[in-house]
Amino acid sequence: MKFTDVVADIKRLVGLELQSIKKGAEIIIDDVDSSSIKVSTKGGDVRSRSLSELEKVWKALISSPAVHVDSVLGGSGSSRNQPETIFANLPYVEFLYLDGKKHLALVRPSHEPGTLKLASQSTIEVINHKFSKLALKGATSLIVVTADLKAVAESMEDITGARATWEEEGIYLINNPQVRALLVDSALLGANIYPGTYPVVKGNLPKHGAVRCQLLERIYWLTRRSDALMAMEVEAD
Repeated sequence: MKFTDVVADIKRLVGLELQSIKKGAEIIIDDVDSSSIKVSTKGGDVRSRSLSELEKVWKALISSPAVHVDSVLGGSGSSRNQPETIFANLPYVEFLYLDGKKHLALVRPSHEPGTLKLASQSTIEVINHKFSKLALKGATSLIVVTADLKAVAESMEDITGARATWEEEGIYLINNPQVRALLVDSALLGANIYPGTYPVVKGNLPKHGAVRCQLLERIYWLTRRSDALMAMEVEAD
């Protein structure tokens, strides 16, 4: 299914009062053109939403088991619930709560256009299973070394919309389709490791100046060169 098909389905919602997952935030789609959607609220406020904004949400939906819309859109701008409402009213999108936050998931058509549907418990279990498989297969993209693990974990939760899960003493994991980050207490690694954010790459092992670390059964070589931090990943030995 292409995004142009989604836009065609959104056009069929023009003129309908669309219920929001958040009660009291109903909207009406007044018009859809080649680049934007005109939306009005019950209070009479009118706003134009970019189709590129909605396409960003769609790309996330087709690549992830479930999507936290605010995180996809960076949590910026006003009336952020409007893109969420538009998608939730499509017959092949259902809403659910993961870690207490609203998410949308792509499903087989299950309800009438212009209505909402809460995902069933069985659907949520399937989604959680898919996320678990992704977590096992996913490659770490960042290692964040910090002396204030709790504060960094809370900040990363706010930024990514994903819950920081405790994995073992001194290590938290942030995992969503955009990033898989290990948050590591600097005390766990010792004085030779600089606090900071280490992008993880694969390649040849550094010949000097790198410190070997084993985190969650994976081996990383952390290095600092010219104030740039980097982690090389190799298979556990």
